[in-house]
Amino acid sequence: MSNKNKKNNNPPKHFPSGPVFESGLGWGEKLKNWFKEDFLNKFLPAIAILVLIAGVLSFLQKNSSKEDLVTDEYNSETKESIIKIAKPRDSYTILARQALSEYLTENPTDLTNGQKVFIEETLRREVEEGTIQIGQEVTFQISNIKDAIDKANSLTPFQLQKWQAWAETVEFNDSF
Repeated sequence: MSNKNKKNNNPPKHFPSGPVFESGLGWGEKLKNWFKEDFLNKFLPAIAILVLIAGVLSFLQKNSSKEDLVTDEYNSETKESIIKIAKPRDSYTILARQALSEYLTENPTDLTNGQKVFIEETLRREVEEGTIQIGQEVTFQISNIKDAIDKANSLTPFQLQKWQAWAETVEFNDSF
């Protein structure tokens, strides 16, 4: 027997040095197929829906903020009362003067100083309840202020002259 025949009869035992892979698609192909099948068909629509919902919520939030601003503006136009809080040295007359000043700032009306004194005196009489206390809230109804302005505009010249005399003793601030 020759050396050549010995080799064929006893094949050498050979173990591979690494893992044995099954034939088929590699990781790149598997990832590509997953992306096409699962991501585009399942996840992308879900992400699109989430983005759409977030956009709608953002839009609604912005619009509600605008509605709040409009509501605040509307409320300032339909305000029913002006509330003043008494500080040291305040009186009902001073608070009435401040309320009238605030009203006239928001609703400019041409009034003489005599008419203003008449209005503040009218308002004072409507809210006065004994001695005023520091921190006390005094509420002046807008309807009462409007009524007092109407009455002041209908004063006779003689009445207006008398109120004007009182107005000379009053120091009006610049906003009044």
